[in-house]
Amino acid sequence: MEAVALKERENQIHVKGEAPFNIVCNKDSLAGAVSQRACVFCGSRVVLYPIADAYIWCMVL
Repeated sequence: MEAVALKERENQIHVKGEAPFNIVCNKDSLAGAVSQRACVFCGSRVVLYPIADAYIWCMVL
């Protein structure tokens, strides 16, 4: 599977080994665009938050 970048994000991505390293920052996010970091964080919330909640309830009871 090939990685695809949104046209609006192309100047915010740098691929190692490609030059020049000129990246744009501090831009508003695009609706529907989720970074790998955000995806991992959201997935961890789905898995870990219920475990943390269950642990807290066990300590209370």
